[in-house]
Amino acid sequence: YTPVLAWCRSIYARVLIVMGEWERAERELMRALQTYDDRGGIVGRVVALARLAELRLRQGRLEDAARLLEGHEDHPVALAAVAKLRLLRGDPATAAALLERRLEAAPPDSAATAELWSLLVRARLAQGDVAAAGRASEGLAALAMRLRHENLRGLAELAHAEVAQARGEPDAVGRAEAALETFSDLRMPFEQAEVRLRLAQFLTEGRSELAIEEARHALRGFEQLGAAREANETA
Repeated sequence: YTPVLAWCRSIYARVLIVMGEWERAERELMRALQTYDDRGGIVGRVVALARLAELRLRQGRLEDAARLLEGHEDHPVALAAVAKLRLLRGDPATAAALLERRLEAAPPDSAATAELWSLLVRARLAQGDVAAAGRASEGLAALAMRLRHENLRGLAELAHAEVAQARGEPDAVGRAEAALETFSDLRMPFEQAEVRLRLAQFLTEGRSELAIEEARHALRGFEQLGAAREANETA
């Protein structure tokens, strides 16, 4: 049944993106988009476009992601990619406003909101609003506890680590290490490299050799994936 097959390709591509199989993910998304172009299916096409935009953002190809999202900025499926693009372009205020509006309307136990909470933490930290970032991290932690998904627990630990670092609290490194262990167990290479970069930043003062070691691991991970923007930042 072709429409369902195209939809499944988009969902499968999301799994491949998380696993670091980016070339395979792109092939699946291109096949899904071709199916929608041939047979229609606007909603399904937006899902495929949003997933491809997410991949482009991880690759550091911001302009390509923006083109994919053009005209679909208000669609709930595309919201995470739209907010992340805003954040990466230096507009955390708009990102935070979009995320909070969506979170208010979304079902409280939707796993799809986990990424929105995670992005909201970073948007609020980028604004210097540590208190709001802390509330967002608690929202993510509560969701992870209710749903008992290990990947959500890893995201929650990373969010707590980022907030703890902003507050100057001593458990930032421990929280980040817990997130790293979770993402390593789940074989989520982009998230592993991301946490290692955070650890390098956290450890810069006082434990510089360990910070350098974490940064080297992060750089290797980003380069292997083809995450150009993060690789440059890490380098």
